[in-house]
Amino acid sequence: MLDARMVIGAVIIKHMLCIDDREVLQQISENMYLQYFVGLSSFQPEPPFDASLLVTIRKRLGKEAMGELNEVILREAGVLNGPKDHFPQLQIIP
Repeated sequence: MLDARMVIGAVIIKHMLCIDDREVLQQISENMYLQYFVGLSSFQPEPPFDASLLVTIRKRLGKEAMGELNEVILREAGVLNGPKDHFPQLQIIP
C-alpha cells in the first residue's frame, strides 16, 4: 500500500521540475532530500513505486480532479497568483 504523501509528493516534484513520470522516479531514487520529502524514512537507491502508478492515479481521479490538484500545487508554489478565473488553463503533464 502506497502512502498518499508519497503520491502527492511525486506529483509536486513532477510539476515543480517540469519532468515526466519516469524522470520523477529517477530523481526520487537518486536524491535523499526528495525521498525525505515524499515520506521515506531512509535512503533507498531503487524507485519507491513504478511510473505507471502515476498514470493509473491520473486516470482514476480524472482530468477535473487532477486539474484542481495541479492548480493547488502551482498556487502554493507561487507560480499562479490572483483569483481563480485568471488562472491559465492547466494541463495534465503526461
